[in-house]
Amino acid sequence: MKTTIQIFVFTIRVLGIYGAGQLTPSYCLKPKAAGTTCGGGPFTSWYFDSESRKCKAFTFGGCNGNLNRFSSEAQCQRWCLRGVPEKPVCSLPV
Repeated sequence: MKTTIQIFVFTIRVLGIYGAGQLTPSYCLKPKAAGTTCGGGPFTSWYFDSESRKCKAFTFGGCNGNLNRFSSEAQCQRWCLRGVPEKPVCSLPV
């Protein structure tokens, strides 16, 4: 019985580790794409940098690009950092 419980706990931990990577949607893993200038662009947009696991600002031309583009840092965090506690966007140290 004790061995069964240990195997169960181990399995849950492994699933938790490997499942955590599935929380980030695939479009958030695409590289930043500045697009081309059109439609009144350029605009400041946000993308998810999968290496640093942070949302960063960039200049979007207005056309083309990809789905790794958000209108605000908060929106980027909401979609790409699922399962990670959201930090306030403009927090200052106390």
